Amino acid sequence: MVICCIGTPKVIGDSLAPKVGDALLKHNINAFIYGTSSNPITALNYMTYYNHIKNCHKDDFVIAVDCALGNKPEIGSIKLTKHGIMPGKAIGKELQTIGNIGILGQVGDIKKPPFEELKNANDNVVNSLVEKIVTIIITLQDALYLNKKSAI
Repeated sequence: MVICCIGTPKVIGDSLAPKVGDALLKHNINAFIYGTSSNPITALNYMTYYNHIKNCHKDDFVIAVDCALGNKPEIGSIKLTKHGIMPGKAIGKELQTIGNIGILGQVGDIKKPPFEELKNANDNVVNSLVEKIVTIIITLQDALYLNKKSAI
């Protein structure tokens, strides 16, 4: 399993995924984790990580994690996608889609200027989402491990 956490710790809302990467390392889960506060995946280095994951983890299940903007009532919620995510979409970036599934933490209002929403996101909301996403990933990892074990 590969976890690809996309974002920068320099912007409150965008720090969501690197914080997830940090927390997963502390939990010592059995997965390759890319994107942490000390080694973030940003728009500048995204394609390097994308190519590495595509070339070195061809048969691995990839979970992509990123922050997102949504409708105001959705702030603080988590959106799961079946076909990965396209990072940077909310701020007009067009990067390659990554992941078998995507986990998006809704950190701000899509109807407001995107960068301002990411910059001014509520740190408590971000940290709460980090905890929820880490729990989801650990549960998925456990389910995948049990599924492989029962297939043996």
